[in-house]
Amino acid sequence: MILNLKLYPIISSSFSVLFFCSAILGLTINLPDAEGQQNQTKLVFTRSGLVVELKPKLVESVVISINGLVVEPTISSQRKHKTIFCLSPYDWQLGQIYHLEIRRKSSGHLVTKQTTTSPTKPTPYLFDYLRLKQIWSLLPRDCQITTVDLAKDQLSIGTNKGHVAVWDLSIRSVIWKKRFSESIIKQVSLSPDGQQIYISEQSSDAWLSCYSLDDHDELSWRYRLANDVETSKPSSPSSQWSWLELPTATKFQWINGDLLVAATHVWPNKQGTNVRSQLYRFDSASGQIKWKFPADNPLPVLVRWFDISVDRLAFVCDKQSVGKQYDSAGIRSGSIVILNASDGQILFQKAFKPLEPYYKTVTFWRGVSITPNGKSVNITTDDGRAFLLRETDNEWREIWQTDLTTPIVVNQMPITATAGTVLATDKLSLFVTGDTFIPYHLQAGVSRPPMSHPDGMTLFAYQWNGQLACQWELGNMPQGIKIENEYIVVASSDYGEAGTNETKQNALTVFDLQKNGTVVDKHAFTYRLSGQIPYDQIDISKQWIVCVETTSRSATKVEGKNQIHIIR
Repeated sequence: MILNLKLYPIISSSFSVLFFCSAILGLTINLPDAEGQQNQTKLVFTRSGLVVELKPKLVESVVISINGLVVEPTISSQRKHKTIFCLSPYDWQLGQIYHLEIRRKSSGHLVTKQTTTSPTKPTPYLFDYLRLKQIWSLLPRDCQITTVDLAKDQLSIGTNKGHVAVWDLSIRSVIWKKRFSESIIKQVSLSPDGQQIYISEQSSDAWLSCYSLDDHDELSWRYRLANDVETSKPSSPSSQWSWLELPTATKFQWINGDLLVAATHVWPNKQGTNVRSQLYRFDSASGQIKWKFPADNPLPVLVRWFDISVDRLAFVCDKQSVGKQYDSAGIRSGSIVILNASDGQILFQKAFKPLEPYYKTVTFWRGVSITPNGKSVNITTDDGRAFLLRETDNEWREIWQTDLTTPIVVNQMPITATAGTVLATDKLSLFVTGDTFIPYHLQAGVSRPPMSHPDGMTLFAYQWNGQLACQWELGNMPQGIKIENEYIVVASSDYGEAGTNETKQNALTVFDLQKNGTVVDKHAFTYRLSGQIPYDQIDISKQWIVCVETTSRSATKVEGKNQIHIIR
């Protein structure tokens, strides 16, 4: 409930009564400023602190106090019609009364005063939109964002046309940008201290580069990944998918100031498909390779994804190369492998058996994660199975398995759902399932599933003993999951199952895993978008959430815009 009251001096004697009533009812009292303008104030309780929005904007310094204590804003952002103050970190408590006062610093004049009761859950605040034309005035029509990464108050961005930029979220300005011709930017990552940016190009050379943000053109170091995973020319250069045949780095991850990298290359040959993968640990400052896995030759299997803990690296691999072969270090397609992150030596490997009669091989998407303490691993295979592994007395063992979205037969047709996204915390194993489909090799002339898989489009949280802790129906195709501390954000969008999801919405769903109780208690908030969310183009930090939105077309109109949502 919001009440806007104009308080003139003639009724100043009644102010204490009105202020007391506002504390009980959660009202906002807006006062005219020195020029007689009416101020509108919004106080938002976010997951990282408070946001104060004041209209019209202020052009002079103010003093902000909460419950009588002065709080210095970490961000003061002037807009055309408003001023935004971010007060974080600020540890507000649920269901408590908060008194906000804003006074002009020079005169002490009271600008606004508000009393409100904090909500039971945090509220998202849309801090800003960012469009590529704010960074580059001239762009190709088909230029699209391919990757985003958050570090402190900085957002790095890469595009399919070789653009890279670093945007300072607090001052709403670009602080570094560069164009890499003839390249698709596959990965970007800022160093933990925000001083360097690391860039992976998908190109014939597959350069991995490090630049200093202090000097626009200062290349700190670079490494040609194609030296290891080989180079190639696209078999059909005019095809829109020809870039998929070029080498690149598919994953970056930080460990103790070093950069862990997975490089891959898949391209056709006369016999079938060439596959090369290589894992690295780079000294991020110098670019020196501390170890490669394997040490001598690349793996002839595809490593799409890996995850790390304080001292372990876990990856899954599939898609055996056909043609020229390298020593696979004893690793078979369809395996989970755990390395010592310090030296790249194998600690454990296991090859999974195919789920017959539906599948003859085992494949993965991003189906592996390891707990921060390095003691447990969760895995999903593309056939819908989920596994838990645990290290006990220096031995890794499979401790649990379940059929998460394995095929079920409906009208004599096997249907399954994607299950390739996982995440691990020390307390919970998270699995995200997606849209329903009929395995390609089993379609028999029918491609549309007769119904949705009952366990599709769902977030499952299991304890590490295999007991289901909670689950949440996403209602749309998952487009990635990210974690910061105990907060996770899951993107869902209207991809997949074409023609069946016209009324479904694009959204970010945020959970606080530290909360006790049911999944409803853990659910922090849902943030909705008009346009679609591309896969994996979200990120979360202590203060921010960013999400890429793209336009989508329905039968009657265009939904959404090509922009980045910047959320507190």
